[in-house]
Amino acid sequence: MKTILAAASAGFAANLYANTVQLNPWIELLTGGTLCILTYIASVLLLRALKQPDLDNLENISRGLGPIYPTTKKIITLLKPLFKP
Repeated sequence: MKTILAAASAGFAANLYANTVQLNPWIELLTGGTLCILTYIASVLLLRALKQPDLDNLENISRGLGPIYPTTKKIITLLKPLFKP
């Protein structure tokens, strides 16, 4: 339930941004996507929606993403200390 609430808040923020800002569509896509990701991460942290094993699973899954893996690994590495018991 916490994960769904975090995703809903990120979607709400991105939708609100997309409906209020009128920029070049590419800039709007990049900034809106960034806002969505940052809002989701903040919501997950505030709600404590993930546990340490979840981050380990995400890291294992992200290995299959190829060129995106180094970026996802950095993000997960930054998040791990925040989820230590």
